[in-house]
Order: sequence, then C-alpha cells, then structure tokens
Amino acid sequence: MKNIAATNYSGAIAIEAMNWDYEDLTAKEFLQEAFKRAKRLETLRLNKNN
Repeated sequence: MKNIAATNYSGAIAIEAMNWDYEDLTAKEFLQEAFKRAKRLETLRLNKNN
C-alpha cells in the first residue's frame, strides 16, 4: 500500500477476500478480519498522503 500511495494514486482500492487459510473462522469472523485489514490498508494510504 505504501508503494501505491507513493504514486499518488487516488482511485478505488479493492481486496479479494479469500478464506483459504482461515478455515477455522466462521464466515462472519472471516469477513470481520478482512474488513479490519482493509481499514488498515486505507490508513496506510491516507497517512502516506498527509
């Protein structure tokens, strides 16, 4: 994400959430974890632009 932010890209960012390595989580738990990680990526992007 830092490399993307360094290009001053301001478009949409998407993640492909695959639960292959998270079989021990319920679907809800997995999606909550995916959301948490997406928010962390967004924070990295915003911090780079400030």
